[in-house]
Amino acid sequence: MLIALLLACPLLGSTKADEVDTYTAGFIEKHKIPGLSLAVVQDGKVVKAAGYGFANLELHSPATADTVWEIGSITKHFTAEAVMLLVQDGKLGLDDTLGQHLTGVPAAWQPLTLRQLLTHTSGLKDWETEGLLNFHREYTDAEYIALMSPFALDFRPGERWSYTNTAYPLLGMVVARVSGKPFDEFVMERIFKPMGMGSRFNHPLEIVPHRASGYVDDGGRLRKGDPLRPRIVEPNGAILSTVLDLAKWARAFEDGVLLKRESLVQMMTPVRLNDGSTFVSGFGIFVTQFRGHRLFLHNGSTPGGFSSVFYHYPDDKLSVFVLCNIDRGDAVNKAATRVASFFVPGLDVRSLREQTDPDPKMTQALLAMLRDLAARRETALASPEYKMSDTTRAQLAAQLTGLKRFVFLDRETRPKAALRYKLVGDKQTFYYTIEMTADGKVAGLDFEEE
Repeated sequence: MLIALLLACPLLGSTKADEVDTYTAGFIEKHKIPGLSLAVVQDGKVVKAAGYGFANLELHSPATADTVWEIGSITKHFTAEAVMLLVQDGKLGLDDTLGQHLTGVPAAWQPLTLRQLLTHTSGLKDWETEGLLNFHREYTDAEYIALMSPFALDFRPGERWSYTNTAYPLLGMVVARVSGKPFDEFVMERIFKPMGMGSRFNHPLEIVPHRASGYVDDGGRLRKGDPLRPRIVEPNGAILSTVLDLAKWARAFEDGVLLKRESLVQMMTPVRLNDGSTFVSGFGIFVTQFRGHRLFLHNGSTPGGFSSVFYHYPDDKLSVFVLCNIDRGDAVNKAATRVASFFVPGLDVRSLREQTDPDPKMTQALLAMLRDLAARRETALASPEYKMSDTTRAQLAAQLTGLKRFVFLDRETRPKAALRYKLVGDKQTFYYTIEMTADGKVAGLDFEEE
């Protein structure tokens, strides 16, 4: 049994410290997470910083607020900041094309703009989903371009959004070519040092004090993650950092210490597609609404066995960072939301109260849909695009066993309408958020356990 090893934070003496610690200790036990660090920044001050569990299971080294973790794709926002610094310097333009700055790229890539690369609207095929890179060798710029060149664009640039790791190494090449410095050196000089951060890039053979070991869940047994990764993909997800370092970085969203206000606004504006619609992607960050609160966020995970998330609520002046040494998918997001709710009431679904149901027929139809999905039956209420994994179906079936009540909580419009319900069972209670399309079909389903 993992014992939560807490690093007490002297900056917070209220009962919130106990609530966060109690919740997080239970969270890592439940999800079998070896170690985790978190930090909360409110009104520009670190109000919580702590470690739980172990940074290294072999040595039983405790996780602390100073533990160094791989932060995965959170790195992409640092890459976007590097691009924007060069835009501010007058050396780049967001509508510059790839062909203006890189030689040897395929003809189909040459018209792609930096803006499209930053917002995942370029149409470039994702190398990660295709399993194209060998993580145990290095690639030159030319070799990387040659590896990806045979693949046609997945769609016309700007037509839609699709997450692709292929774009960000190309942005790193542009930063290096224009600045005259290796990408990692530019980020160190122009971002880490001005922010007073000790963060660095992941060069696996280097000795890094306080570095956590990563783990992979292999059928219920933990094994070590693979720390090797070619440097060409550093702009995707190669930064090593601590929650205290990221807490310093949180200032970049508020006070313009790195970028001018107009640059920040550009980065945090949802991308506009060719048809005039928008999507929740900014530059290396997602820009959305969550239960009535504006939210900027990004996740990260690595083959080295790490997962991470940062949430920034600009109107609430609150940032939450959660870093851990195993990939537990959406569970880390839920942890960040729950921790945030201790500081901003209303963020957590548990704060919602039962209301008079404005559409009982819809509620019954949704409950019938959940039963159909759990039983692997077809349901006309789900949109054609919505897919449910076998794991989720099994979880849903278990939750519906012993059902006592399925009650309405509230309705919110994000970009899509979201209906929220509480499912009360004989042993547990679950909270459901069901996203609806404009024509009344289910577009998404998420649930949280009480």
